[in-house]
Amino acid sequence: MQARFDFAKKIVEDLEDVLGPRNRKIVFANRRRLANNAAERITLGMMQAISDLKKKLGDLIKKPNAPIGIADRLAIIS
Repeated sequence: MQARFDFAKKIVEDLEDVLGPRNRKIVFANRRRLANNAAERITLGMMQAISDLKKKLGDLIKKPNAPIGIADRLAIIS
């Protein structure tokens, strides 16, 4: 979980660099484009996607003619 959060922080930093600072007229106003909890939201999105993939792959592996690679992919994300 910590590795995913660290990765999400790097994503936020890259997005902030690409988007550039906001042009605020008030000196003390926030110049960042993304919310303070952007890394947490990205991490939660990754965890939700992993959960959805596990469910989908789990359903696929139960089928009689399931592709061989499905078990490998399920093992990687588990």
